Amino acid sequence: PKNVDNSRRRKWITVISACLLLPIAMLSLVLAPGFVVMLDVVTEANPQRAEADLETLKICLERFRGQAGFYPTTTQGLSALVTKPTAGPVPRQWTPKTATSSLDDPWGRSYQYRNPGQRNPERYDLWSLGPDGEDTTSDDIWPSR
Repeated sequence: PKNVDNSRRRKWITVISACLLLPIAMLSLVLAPGFVVMLDVVTEANPQRAEADLETLKICLERFRGQAGFYPTTTQGLSALVTKPTAGPVPRQWTPKTATSSLDDPWGRSYQYRNPGQRNPERYDLWSLGPDGEDTTSDDIWPSR
């Protein structure tokens, strides 16, 4: 009698598993193309997000300059917008301009900053290395002037 009960239980477990697996498999087939489309949308949105981030960082740099009287040096970098620089020149007045998380591009790499700039010698250069993470390639993202 015990073996019969175990056998029946196994059959029911198998039937229940099949009943659950079939709808899950069908849902996966229906939803998979949607996930692919969403991944494409996110991938396409990353450059636009980087451009918007760069515009925001430009505003933060202007606020820094307005308070300190100068742009951060290359050594101080964009982290000067988050933490008061300790290497010279040190601004007399300083308040945080942004969060640490805003210093990374959509691909998880730091935005690039150079002062004085090579591209903009009278100011600074600010850019993202883009999706490939390589400098001076066609997918680098620069803010509008």
